[in-house]
Amino acid sequence: MAMTNRKQSNWSSSKRKVTAAYRKNRDIVRNRDQGICVRCFMLTGRIVLASDCDHLQNVNSGGTDDLSNLWMLCKDCHRSKTQRESNGLIGFDPIIDYDTGWPIPEMDWKQVISERNREYFKPKSFSL
Repeated sequence: MAMTNRKQSNWSSSKRKVTAAYRKNRDIVRNRDQGICVRCFMLTGRIVLASDCDHLQNVNSGGTDDLSNLWMLCKDCHRSKTQRESNGLIGFDPIIDYDTGWPIPEMDWKQVISERNREYFKPKSFSL
């Protein structure tokens, strides 16, 4: 049986076509978020390696591949969000504050990403 060369697929595991804009912006977002999970860091102060570039608003729900809709998440946060979305829910399973036993309130993630973009793309001043 002859082997054929297969072109690398442009489809993600969710069967959604990965666009050129997503591939380009994924690298920018990885740098902007410094390779750490934004949610873990902002809610708990923990530095957790981010493995997934995620859409704040799912593409199937009208989200885009724009920088304002992308952020880096660790595997646990991404899995939690994806499972809830697949069940028609939004958001995440809560992170529990171990000192109080209460869930840590979620942030306005669109605002957080907007501020991160503003800071990342702010013109740098140079002095001679």
